[in-house]
Amino acid sequence: MSVEIDKDEDFSEEEEWFQEFMKAMNEKLISPSISLLNQRRLMQMQQAYTMIKRGLQIYGGNASITCEQLEIEPDMGAIVVEGLDITVNDTEYFTKAVSLSDTMGVYPFRDGQVMLELTFNGLLTPIEWGDNT
Repeated sequence: MSVEIDKDEDFSEEEEWFQEFMKAMNEKLISPSISLLNQRRLMQMQQAYTMIKRGLQIYGGNASITCEQLEIEPDMGAIVVEGLDITVNDTEYFTKAVSLSDTMGVYPFRDGQVMLELTFNGLLTPIEWGDNT
């Protein structure tokens, strides 16, 4: 399955978001071991974020889409959609976004909110150093 994206379409908002995301990811790399950002995996996460934004119709004033590196596990990231009513209006974009993720979960809350979460493993690539002893 492939998704055709109009090359004339303006993606400046997503590009600006992705640059900010990359900057935040670099600032969070405080692990005692040395790791590099896995550019391929980050690009897949960015593509999924763009597709989720275009593939879902979100209702309710409190609806939000976030994309972040998980503090508890820096090698993982998540795209989280929260709202009162989340409707898939473009199944091709939505299924492609889900296929790029490692897991997907949908969680209803008592207050009527719904949370959709896509997680991405492998955001970091550890650098192996030879044994110099």
